[in-house]
Amino acid sequence: MKFTLDNDTTPTNKSHIKINPLVWMKYKSDVVIPLTASVFICVYISYKYSYLFLLGVLLFLLINTFYWLRAKEHLKAESTPGLVISTEPPLMAVYSNMTKYGEFYPAIKIESFKNLSKHPVGARIATASIYTEENEENDYWDDFHPIPVEYGTKEKEEIESALSLYSIEQWRYLERGLSELGKCKKEGLYRIMAGESGWSNA
Repeated sequence: MKFTLDNDTTPTNKSHIKINPLVWMKYKSDVVIPLTASVFICVYISYKYSYLFLLGVLLFLLINTFYWLRAKEHLKAESTPGLVISTEPPLMAVYSNMTKYGEFYPAIKIESFKNLSKHPVGARIATASIYTEENEENDYWDDFHPIPVEYGTKEKEEIESALSLYSIEQWRYLERGLSELGKCKKEGLYRIMAGESGWSNA
């Protein structure tokens, strides 16, 4: 499986959020705390019992480094517009053109998210998305994975700047796609505008 975080892919509408580790930890504590704790546990065991456990320290340090690099790169990936469509449970709908080469492959991704900012239904949110590919022969990505940019920053100027990247057309496609989906609020990826896009030949 190929990700858009790979070196041979470049975002067309790049996000420019600089990750704040403390903010990220608020939203991703279920991952960050165990990863960080694993390092300290190995340090304690190596001090208490055997220095051989220092190998474990090095291993978990590498894992932590890789994790933070991926998080940083995710927030600098493709910037994609989203709307809050539910607060109980918190759900966002995110629009993207999933093309690789310039065709039009519009889609909406419905995903859960941590709504610590208490966004109401209908609130616009900026997200950053990475894309995954399963079939290299397709002209489009197979899936995309958005996260709100507020996972990485609490600076209002950065968040507002991210929201300003989206065109009126992108918001219209998002609203039109939601209209096609009707009352559907099931998490997943949905192709939209099938009759007037590249999906008609996909």
